[in-house]
Amino acid sequence: MKRILLGFVLIGTQSSLSAQESDREIYSRAVFTMNDGSEKPVLFYRYTYPTQSLYTYIEGSDIHNFEYKLEAESKILKINAEEVKKVRFMDEYEDEILGLERLQLKAVNIKGEIVDKAYDSWQPLLYDGKIKIYGSTSYNCTNNACSYANTRIYIRNAKDDFAIMPIDYDRLNLFNMGKVDEKMVEAFRMVGGGCADFNIYLDSLQNKLRDREFRKQYSQEWLAIFRKSIKEGRARRKGKATTNNTIAENMMEFYMKMYTGIVFEYEKNCKH
Repeated sequence: MKRILLGFVLIGTQSSLSAQESDREIYSRAVFTMNDGSEKPVLFYRYTYPTQSLYTYIEGSDIHNFEYKLEAESKILKINAEEVKKVRFMDEYEDEILGLERLQLKAVNIKGEIVDKAYDSWQPLLYDGKIKIYGSTSYNCTNNACSYANTRIYIRNAKDDFAIMPIDYDRLNLFNMGKVDEKMVEAFRMVGGGCADFNIYLDSLQNKLRDREFRKQYSQEWLAIFRKSIKEGRARRKGKATTNNTIAENMMEFYMKMYTGIVFEYEKNCKH
């Protein structure tokens, strides 16, 4: 079954932690899927980050612990995120409304090689198909004031046990910006599993991405959506957080349109 879920949680921000700190009596029904495949129903409270900077290489997971209760009147318990494979958040009818998965990450380096990342990443599933798409929004935060930083997308072949970062934001700088398109195409070649027709499509996509007029048009479209989002957010007159959320929602929709378009080509032309 295919589905596009444009609702997502904020991974990599301190703002979500601050919100949860002020709502200590709010718990969500959830189910932990453990590494051995067993399931644990819980009342989910919050997640915590490693103590290191989020912008350094973290050994392990980008979420450190999950905190939860087994019953409403019981004490808060804590579990290491590395012991959990997936978290499913449930509604009152026991239907899943959001799932977080711990992804083993790989990325494309400057030489075009697929390499392991030093940490796993917890991400929500945005598109479920032959190639799965995960993603979330990152914010830059200082003294509880946060601003939109970027939208991070991850792709995984349904048969693989790892995901790839088409754009490695951990190593992105002014000196390697020109390699972003090539790395994204190479990431899709990897998850495409050697499908000949899909590789032909990716060759044409790469040529398109190198075209100066296309790049100019793409940049203009990105900037127009960003400016429109700021205008919409300010019009709501509910503060900077609302503006940031509006930017995040519109940028996620913008990127998902591009990534799902590529995945649709794979699903149309490839059997595996």
